[in-house]
Amino acid sequence: SEGLGGIELTHKWGYIDITGTVVVRPKYDITMPFHNGLGRVKVFVGRKPMPSGIVGMEGQNTENVYLW
Repeated sequence: SEGLGGIELTHKWGYIDITGTVVVRPKYDITMPFHNGLGRVKVFVGRKPMPSGIVGMEGQNTENVYLW
């Protein structure tokens, strides 16, 4: 988890640090633990899941497209 944990607000997920500060605002339907500074995230369009994406520990998207 690299010091970040998942947080759910209004049915969306993001990440908080060990002090409880939101570092990646909740906007994803699924978040996975960080590994080597990157977290896997997923969003849904309607009920259909889109491919996974990657975010950095400060919330920046590291890929412009979702991976799979």
